[in-house]
Amino acid sequence: MASEAEIEREVMRHAMQTGWLQRKLRFINVNGAPDRLLIYKGSHIYIEFKALNGKLSPSQHLEIKRLRDSGANVFVVDNVVEGKKILDDARKTINSKRS
Repeated sequence: MASEAEIEREVMRHAMQTGWLQRKLRFINVNGAPDRLLIYKGSHIYIEFKALNGKLSPSQHLEIKRLRDSGANVFVVDNVVEGKKILDDARKTINSKRS
């Protein structure tokens, strides 16, 4: 079973190969920030990585809810295939809106 760090590393490698700008996140004075912000052609998504079947902490649940309630796209990813699919689907959607 892949660790959270291994999943994050592989998905971020795919992100860089497919044109996403990515940044590791840490919010000042706010617990529960998603692990990564990814930006592609002016659109952005947040990803929180977990090991397979990993659980969000209460502060992560709260912060993800806050972000989603504000209209942000936030995903919780616990495997490489799912993470790559999220990025590929988002990229296709963004590209189709720009055509």
